[in-house]
Amino acid sequence: MKIDEIQRERLLSRLEREFPSGFRVPEELEGLKIKKRVLEVLKSGEKTKKEELMKELKMLEFKLTEKLKKDDISFEDGEKIVEKLMGLRKAIMMIEEEEESINEKIKKTRKEDFLRWKKFIEKIRGSAPPHQRKFEN
Repeated sequence: MKIDEIQRERLLSRLEREFPSGFRVPEELEGLKIKKRVLEVLKSGEKTKKEELMKELKMLEFKLTEKLKKDDISFEDGEKIVEKLMGLRKAIMMIEEEEESINEKIKKTRKEDFLRWKKFIEKIRGSAPPHQRKFEN
């Protein structure tokens, strides 16, 4: 049975409301081995590979969303598309979280370096509190 506009709007609304964490990353979608590639990219840590995969995943997300919005499909097919989209979004989220994790580690390291240098300079200038001053002869 063909999907009506109310059902279509419900499915599109579901895409906006639900968080993809409870969904599985699809093994394969539209000939793209998603799960395998996501795991390979996360393992390799190569930025260019991440960017390429993100581009492919977002294009596929757009394509499926447009299909859900405009194509003449059944409600059941629409539900399947939503499931695929949520799994796809989870894959995208995994890559983005990995990138954020790396950025947080970089920020933490820079902050620690800054604080070490600051203490060192304070000791040299003599502006460090007395309990932190250590001068060797």
